[in-house]
Amino acid sequence: MDSQTLRRIRSSFPILNTRVDGKPLIYFDNGATTQKPREVIDAITQFYRKENANVHRAAYHLSSLATAHFEQARGQLAQFINAKPNEIVWTRGATEGLNLVAESYLRPILKAGDRIVIAISAHHAAILPFQRLAQQVGAHLDVIELTASGELNSDQYQSYLKLNPKLVALPHASNVLGTVYPIKEMVKLAKREGLTTLIDGAQAAPHLVLDMQDLDADFYAFSGHKMFGPTGIGVLYGKEALLNAMPPWQVGGEMIESVSLTETQYAEAPLRFEAGTPDIAGAIGLAAAAEYLNNLDRAEIEEHEQQLTSHLLQGLKSIEGIKILPAGEFSLPIVSFYHETINADDIAAQLDAQGIAVRAGSHCAQPLMQSFGLHSSVRISLAFYNTIEELDTCIALLRSLCSHQPVTSDETSNSDSAKLWIEQVEQAKDWPTRLNALMSLGSVSIDPSLKRPENLVTGCASQTWLKLSSEKGFIQFDGCSESRQITALIQLFKHQIDQGSTVEQIKTYLTDLGLERQLSRTRGNAIQRLIEWLESHDS
Repeated sequence: MDSQTLRRIRSSFPILNTRVDGKPLIYFDNGATTQKPREVIDAITQFYRKENANVHRAAYHLSSLATAHFEQARGQLAQFINAKPNEIVWTRGATEGLNLVAESYLRPILKAGDRIVIAISAHHAAILPFQRLAQQVGAHLDVIELTASGELNSDQYQSYLKLNPKLVALPHASNVLGTVYPIKEMVKLAKREGLTTLIDGAQAAPHLVLDMQDLDADFYAFSGHKMFGPTGIGVLYGKEALLNAMPPWQVGGEMIESVSLTETQYAEAPLRFEAGTPDIAGAIGLAAAAEYLNNLDRAEIEEHEQQLTSHLLQGLKSIEGIKILPAGEFSLPIVSFYHETINADDIAAQLDAQGIAVRAGSHCAQPLMQSFGLHSSVRISLAFYNTIEELDTCIALLRSLCSHQPVTSDETSNSDSAKLWIEQVEQAKDWPTRLNALMSLGSVSIDPSLKRPENLVTGCASQTWLKLSSEKGFIQFDGCSESRQITALIQLFKHQIDQGSTVEQIKTYLTDLGLERQLSRTRGNAIQRLIEWLESHDS
């Protein structure tokens, strides 16, 4: 892609002009959600400013206009994936689409002893609906493992197909590794056995040209917000005959033909799956996103994304201590990696301090991460509006971070070192300086006996251990984490308790230091547990 085209594309995304602590935003978390072009923002604004009304039932002009644009959007999404409009069900996202298939298609036919095929690399949203259903009825999950190169094990997959599963649920691409699986061939193998297939296309939709007639899957789910559209809207494609044979999942207004106190006749698909007032603006916004993508040279942007990925991989491979997770032969512009000694969450925080947004954690794919023996990794997920220059900035920072790890002084005790770094945290004039002090505070050596199973706090982004006790009103606690930030926060809590501060005063203290982002459950469930425990013992 030439520089002029890239500049034109980037100018379509207003948020890319944002600055973070004075630094230009570099957005590398596109696998979680993509940014929105002006065309999508304008389409949503236009609806609310000039067309807002409920759809389908009212006879007045504004409602007719809203209904026409709402159903036009359905037609545009059908065209986008080469399907029929009545095969397009509006959902809140891929997650709801996957749950809909589990509850409306699979539950009525699943019984004890039946089997469901899933992949170990699937997103939690493509595991949990089927895991729960299997547990409830006594069915069995057959899990396709990965090969050493990151591909799904083809021999294992074909052996599972011979067991006559009631559903084969596959990711089109891994949200952690970026691997694009040979879905067309996998669907063909399942069809040969007369099996029903469901594909999670959340990661594929923003990057690949989709053709439901060519793919021949029975169901295909994807989200709007990952393909440059609004949040809270998505699509479940289903073959017409299957959708019309399925009972509704949710019931209410909009999805019926007639209702009496003793009998209800449901509408044909897709309306029978769209109970209540739909996300009308979201559907219109998603159609605008599909149109935006169709107006781009898809081959050109795919080539650009592959160039970005190659450049990123080359840069990461040059940094000592970084290990890249395998992505197979074909992959999306998604790269996950970890460092041998530096916690993923700490890497992400230090990049964030320089305006670079990446994802750290298990990426809603804990079974996959566990198969690698990892708790978390850093994920860089790119889009066509990213640049080589942005990658060079990120790679240079990573190289610096990985070669200059904070250490404490050998000339002072651990207690003195902690006090020193707490002072540095409190006196820092900007966030990057404060973060560096936090990292050093979190590096103060701790008692290794804290890392016992009984002290492990579940639900944390990074593994964290807390030891809590109270005797005769005297509070004692200690803790540590794989994340230096969380370890530092625990140290700050201890320091404040020693100063006689109440829990509310500690919360204010952390907020004044700009550390309130660390108090969310996803960032540190251990901190929430510590707060709750301290509150229960606060005299």
